[in-house]
Amino acid sequence: MSVTLFRTGIWIIIATLVAYVVRETYVGETLEFLNAELLWNSILLGAAVIGLGVVAWIGGKLMPQRRSKCRICGHVIPRGSVYCRPHLQEKLERARHADLATRRR
Repeated sequence: MSVTLFRTGIWIIIATLVAYVVRETYVGETLEFLNAELLWNSILLGAAVIGLGVVAWIGGKLMPQRRSKCRICGHVIPRGSVYCRPHLQEKLERARHADLATRRR
């Protein structure tokens, strides 16, 4: 989320700079919609979105990480696991027995 906000802010600022270059390149043309106030407000918007990205990144680092727990007994387990070791062994043995019971010979 924070990376998305940061990148969005960067793209807003890049688009604003491109609009500024187009406005300054075609001075004699009528580009009234690219006035200085609009460009300034879009730079501020980009800076605000980048600031929100930084705040979200810092908030994500400060938040405590959720701990994984076994679905059966609730013991804390390593990240990415579903069951603790004893319950994982139990599930695997059940699956092996079910596979052996249904296997054709």
